[in-house]
Amino acid sequence: MRLLGSCKISASGVFVNNNHDSYYSVSQIDWKRELYAKLSFDYPKFHKMDTLAKMAFLSFKLLEPKVDLSVFNDDDIVMLFANSSSSHTTDEKFKRSYNESSPSPSLFVYTLPNILTGELAILNKWYG
Repeated sequence: MRLLGSCKISASGVFVNNNHDSYYSVSQIDWKRELYAKLSFDYPKFHKMDTLAKMAFLSFKLLEPKVDLSVFNDDDIVMLFANSSSSHTTDEKFKRSYNESSPSPSLFVYTLPNILTGELAILNKWYG
């Protein structure tokens, strides 16, 4: 296995393959939405996703022009995601929805660890 690309998105900027990219400015309040707009892709479901899934999508879209995935079979691709708190924010929102009324299915789906890979598989029509 070899690493074809990496993406880090943080308050200090966007880093693709360890190089600072100028796609994103920390001066914006809603920088995820700004970055989505600058990347010019149309996927309305993006706006309904939780923050973690949005970050996976943005990372993928930043890496996509740098790595030619078309040379690989579906079962040749491995995706690895890392962060410091997993889906904790959405887990807490789901817990509140469960305690306050009925549990929210739209929040529950984003508490599942495989949702990031599932969303990217749907986007790219990967069936492997």
